Amino acid sequence: MLPKRLIILIAMFIFSTLWTGQAAAASLQPTGLEDAVTLGAGKGSFRLGVAYLEDAPLLFQREGTDRTQISVPEMELRLGLGKRAEVMARYDLLHVNQTGQDGEFGSGDLLLGTKVNLLPEDLQLPAIGLRFATKLPAASENDGLGTGETDVFVDLLATRNFPLFSAYGNLGLAVLGNPAGKQEEKLHYAAGVSVPFKASGITVLAGIEGLDLNDSLNDRGSLTVGLQYDFGQALFDFGVSNGYRSRSEDWGVRAGLTTLFDLPAGW
Repeated sequence: MLPKRLIILIAMFIFSTLWTGQAAAASLQPTGLEDAVTLGAGKGSFRLGVAYLEDAPLLFQREGTDRTQISVPEMELRLGLGKRAEVMARYDLLHVNQTGQDGEFGSGDLLLGTKVNLLPEDLQLPAIGLRFATKLPAASENDGLGTGETDVFVDLLATRNFPLFSAYGNLGLAVLGNPAGKQEEKLHYAAGVSVPFKASGITVLAGIEGLDLNDSLNDRGSLTVGLQYDFGQALFDFGVSNGYRSRSEDWGVRAGLTTLFDLPAGW
């Protein structure tokens, strides 16, 4: 029942987003980077996207599965709670093909998160933030759509703006639920840059993201390069990824559309 209720909520925000027709807020899609700065009071954003990952095994999944995953759609909702706090929800529907199993279509997992901007950027220091997120197991383990376990993430975020580009860094802990036994703790990291070309409305982004610490099945690492195009009422993003760790996807493609809306007065 959870995915159905979530889809109804997302549909309501799609309607409100299209109705307001406002320009999109700054975003770091299609990379896996997280900005230390929040949306701001009374603001919300919604992204609708698609993704394709070639040979992308699940966490704790043994090699040799040749698993291909398509996310149609990817949905992400963010809401600003005051000047320095933000909540988010991310959900997708998945189609998965893998060795020895017919193609499966069904619910992906639900990710819920909270982000707090601890320190604003000044002349000496970057903006600093803290993010807590929990992955709730809505995807079927038997169908190869997910692990069926809860994961928890805690990340320290940093953002620094320069005259020609902005730099981002994320570093934290990922606690991964293991369907076969004891949970595993991994170092989660991400780093990258965005370079805006304001006259054209285009921003170029590049970033890495991965899981490391204690060599295991769950080591991950991928590089994503992409661009955004701001055409006034929405922000389009497109990117390609390549795994530099053996357990990451061979390659992937992502695209999406993000819009910004105002929350009701008094939110």
